[in-house]
Formats: sequence, C-alpha cells, structure tokens
Amino acid sequence: MAPSHHGARAPAPARDDADGSAAPTDAKLRHFIRLAGGFWITRSAGRAWALVALNLASLSAAVYTSVLSTRYTKALYDMLAERALDRLPAVMALLAVVLGASIVQAAVAFSVPTAIALEWRQWLTGRYVARWLHGRAYYEGQRRDLLDNPDQRIAEDVDAFTHAAVTNAFAIFQVASMGITFGIILWDASGDGRVTIGRATVQVPGLLLWVTTIWAVLHTALVIWVGRKLPRLVAAGQRVGADFRFKLIQVRRAAEQVALLRGEAAEAAALTDRFSAIRTNVYAQIVQAVRIAVTNATVGTVEELFLLLLVMPRYLAGGSSLGEMFQAQRSMGQYNGTIAYFAQSATALQTLRGTIRRLRAFDAMIDAVPVPPASERPTDAATMVAVGTLSVARPGGATLLTLPAWRVERGQRWLIRGPSGIGKSTLLRALAGIWPEVAGRLTMPARETTLFMPQTPYLPVGPLRDAITYPSRESVPDAVLRDLLGRVGLAERAADLDRAAEWDQHLSPGEQQRLAFLRPLLLRPALILLDEATSALDPPNARAMYALLLESLPDLTLISIAHSDVLDAFHTHRLVLGGPNDAREQAP
Repeated sequence: MAPSHHGARAPAPARDDADGSAAPTDAKLRHFIRLAGGFWITRSAGRAWALVALNLASLSAAVYTSVLSTRYTKALYDMLAERALDRLPAVMALLAVVLGASIVQAAVAFSVPTAIALEWRQWLTGRYVARWLHGRAYYEGQRRDLLDNPDQRIAEDVDAFTHAAVTNAFAIFQVASMGITFGIILWDASGDGRVTIGRATVQVPGLLLWVTTIWAVLHTALVIWVGRKLPRLVAAGQRVGADFRFKLIQVRRAAEQVALLRGEAAEAAALTDRFSAIRTNVYAQIVQAVRIAVTNATVGTVEELFLLLLVMPRYLAGGSSLGEMFQAQRSMGQYNGTIAYFAQSATALQTLRGTIRRLRAFDAMIDAVPVPPASERPTDAATMVAVGTLSVARPGGATLLTLPAWRVERGQRWLIRGPSGIGKSTLLRALAGIWPEVAGRLTMPARETTLFMPQTPYLPVGPLRDAITYPSRESVPDAVLRDLLGRVGLAERAADLDRAAEWDQHLSPGEQQRLAFLRPLLLRPALILLDEATSALDPPNARAMYALLLESLPDLTLISIAHSDVLDAFHTHRLVLGGPNDAREQAP
C-alpha cells in the first residue's frame, strides 16, 4: 500500500426501496441489455439457440393454424347458411387439422420456453454468484447494509426474469407475425372501405384494419394507466416476502437462545408485523390486478359487439356471405387479441419490470463495492508485517484507529490488547485485506499464506469433514482427520465425518472453536490472525489449543486478540491500543 493511499470508496448505492425507479432511462436500458445480451453471445447458448429455432418454427406454424381456424369458421357458417351438409366431412377434416396442430404447438409452447429460460438462468446465476463472491460484495453488502435479501435476488429474481423475458420475447414475435398476417386479411376484408355517415360517404382503404388497431392501442393505453402502480408494489412485495422468510430462518437458527430467553411472544410479534406488511402489499396488488382484469373484461365484452357491428353493414348490403362476415369478425378478434397482448399481459409485464428493478439494484450494489487497497509484499525475508502510520476508519468515514509504525518479524507472536470498541478486530480485518476504509502503508505476506480465525468459526452445512477442511477442497484421509479430532479432544466426532448437518447448530461454541484449530494444522499458514479464537474455551483448553498450534507449526507467526491473561505465555510481544492516536508497543 503506497503512502497516504486510501481504499477505493465508491459511493454506496441507494437501498432498494418501494419505488426504486430513480435510475435514468438510459441507465435502465443499459442494464437491460447487460442482463439480456451477455448469455446469447457465449458458447453456453448453443443449446438455447437450437431451442429458440424450434420454438420460432412452432410459433410460425401457429400463425398459419390461426389462419386455418378463420377458414374453418367461414366454411362452417357458409355450410350452415346454405344448408350444404355434403361439405361436413371437409369442414370436419379442416377442424381436425387445426385441432392437431394446436395440440402439438401447445406442447412445444409449454416445454421449450421453460428449457430456454433454464439455460439462460444457469448462466446468469453463475455470473451473479461469481460477481457476488469474487469482489466480496456479499461481505460489503452486509457490513454496510447496502441491500436487502441478496440471496433472494440470485435464487428467485433471476429465475423470474429469465422466464418472463423468454415468454414475452416469443409473445412479441407472435404479436408481430400474427399482426402482419391478420392485418393483411383485414385489409382485404375491408373491401372498398366505404363508410356512410348520414348523406356523406367516405372511403377509407383498410378500414377494418385501422379501426381495430386504434381500438387495440386505446385498450392497451387504458390498461397500462389503470395498473401503473403495480411494478412498485411487485418490487415491495418481493422485499417484504424475503424479510418474512429471513425472520423465520433467524428463529430456526437461534432456537436455543429464543427458548432460553422465553422470547416466543417477541418473535411472534415480529413475525406478525412482517406478515402484516405482506398482507398489505398483497391486497394492494389485488386492487391493481382487479382494476386491470375489470378493464380487460369490460373492453372484451364491448369489443365482441363492436367488431360485429363493423362487419355487419357489408353483409347486410350483400357484399359478403354469412361465413365471410364471421371470418372477418374472427380475423378482427385474432388481430385485436394479438395487438392487445400488452394490455392482456399488463400484470405479467409490470411484474417483469419490478423484477428487473430489483436486479438493477443488485447490480448497482455489486458495482459500488469498494475495493480494498492492495498491500505490499515483504522484501525483507525476516519481515512478516510492516505498518507505517496506518489509519483505519469506520464505513461512514470517521477515523476509528491510527496505528504508528509497527513491525512484526517472522516467528514473533503478538498479543493485541485494548478496551472494547477501540478497533482491535477491525485492525485484524484490515490486515486480512477485507476492510477497505484504510490509509497508510501496509506490508503483508501473500494472502494464501495467511489464515484468519474469528471468534465464531464458519462451519458450512454438509459433512463434518468439509467443515474441518474448509476452505480447502482437497481430500484428506480419514485417518488424518480422526487423529486431528483426537488431538483437540473431539475424538467422539470421528463417527460424524460423513454426516451432513448444520454443525454450528449441533456443536457447542467451545467445540466449534476447537474444531477451527484443525484448519491451521491442515493448511499450515505462515501467519495466523486470531480474533478471540478461544473465547468460548476454559483456560486449560485455551492453553492446550495454542500449545498444539505452536508445537505443530514452530515457525508460525501469530497476531492474537484476547481479553484475559490466559494466553500471555504463548506470545512474545504485546501491542496495546488506547485512543484513536494512542497505540504503543510493549516490550516482551
């Protein structure tokens, strides 16, 4: 770290709130392209492109099937009007073709878009997981409270986005193809387009096409206006739903503490409050959905009569047969239903907008995560850690601790002391390279040679062997693991090596800390940073863990935080922290 070098402090993004629409239009467009474009130019998209081709072929066939259905309507009504029952076999054959094609297309429409969305979701989920973990956005987001429920955005919002995007993309293709096809049919069905109003006669080529288009556009605009509040409500609903689930998980994971404190009533009240937020949001969404549904139902009911009145004058004037009249009405209905897709799908489209909004907030949080400044590497073989007036700040920018020149030689064992809240743990996190609010000069060994041991060890859900060897993914023989468990007094746990469980719920705090001392014995780091790593152990066990560590790794360099004198004998040096500008080194 260069002198006076500050960690990158990107401005924190606004928390994802109920309306969440502060981003300008061009930023929204860039984000949508970022979401939608990346996957389709990668090699991973090969299977998805093949499925897209299959679905487009099916949709094209569906357009032709819709045309056949109007021909079936014309043939049926002409047969009935002319009482020509000899045409019945041909009419039924046409119906069989329409029905068979519709069944095949329905099967394709149900399965293929879902498979395409799954391919896209797999790629996009992997991308989000990599970005979330690689830049420590998962840590910064929680440390600075930048965003709510990032896990839900990866697990659920990505799924909702890909599914809705695929569904709507194919729907728009079908809108375009069917709109063109039935637009041509309506143009031809308009005849000369003469309209008589009183004594005046006006000729409008393609009259049926223009009137139906205007009707559909007005219908769409009305529905969008009626349901304009839905995207905000969807985004808020996803948030309060995730908050409720998180509270349930919190109660499950802290079951013993809740039971010991008799906190059932408090937890019930908290859960009730969170569910009340869900209830309020759901009813608000119901109101919006009902307004959209009522609008569509009203327009749809009027539309049937309106379209019939449009084609009836030509039939009454003898310009078309009964079958042609109903064919024209059916074609207008098909065309209007196609163009009015955006009105009929208003709820789904508004939900998609809300999902994209949440993913946009997630991307903004990841992009805004500050990058911890890179530390220098030791040039002197005897030096392990070197500090030159290091300033450590809180996330808000206020200085927490200033450390003057400090040097840790290879093999030294330092004990850091100081009152609670002075910044001891934060200093260790700065040394570990995960605290970006630092300035000054810092020399540290390579990160892969450093191990951080916190007060509460992380034990991933799964087999006990994975909890012991974390974060290494290399296989360790059972005999080695059994021997190590015996050395930390957990020999009885050897039978659980292949048992999957939530080990932070099954092991006592002391057992968890003893288990964590197996990791340095396996990883064999050069430097260990211990943040009260024996706080849950009694003095004999605490001393036994340090003795085991130093016996197994005699050249190890230690920097420890401890509040008691139990571990003094295992350290050669002491650093005492006072006020923000008061840190002094004590002789061994």
